[in-house]
Amino acid sequence: MTRANDPKPVIFLITGYARAGKDTLADGIIQANSGCSDRVRRVAFADSLKAALDGAVQSFFPNLSYFDNAAKIEDRSLLVEFGRAMRRRDRNVFVHALIDGITDVDANYIVTDCRYLNECRIVSARLSNAFRVVTVLVETAGVGPANEEEGLSIGEMIREVAFDHVLRFQPDQAHAVEAEGHRLANLYGIR
Repeated sequence: MTRANDPKPVIFLITGYARAGKDTLADGIIQANSGCSDRVRRVAFADSLKAALDGAVQSFFPNLSYFDNAAKIEDRSLLVEFGRAMRRRDRNVFVHALIDGITDVDANYIVTDCRYLNECRIVSARLSNAFRVVTVLVETAGVGPANEEEGLSIGEMIREVAFDHVLRFQPDQAHAVEAEGHRLANLYGIR
């Protein structure tokens, strides 16, 4: 378990099914930061995947971006299959891209889509000297896997990771999820 009183900055690795509240928890951590936006950065393993697909589709549809939630939902199967294809070639492709993007060792980071065990382990191994790596599982009653890939990967995470925090919520409790984000920010000294 990560010690809350360690002076190093934090990397939160948030795991959970789609629509479980991971981004809402991240919002709560950021809101508790008292407006110092340079202290907390939100990143995702899928950022490099979305950027790559944006480059491909924008030659046909210049205004389409997979960073837009509606486009992401509409073409989720494309994102899943593209990610699967890239991971077949190099199962660590997305974790290396994420780590390469963590350049400010004084900032805290929130990774909102920790879905694969190898990625969790690599972040912990490569960054634990400079950061406190805090693992968080978010579960919301009635929310299950969005697809088979998510069910398999997050199922493995749940079986294999001794999470620092397991947070369970009822549906439609965004305020409770955000409040838990505030609590985590305070617990780890992110203000």
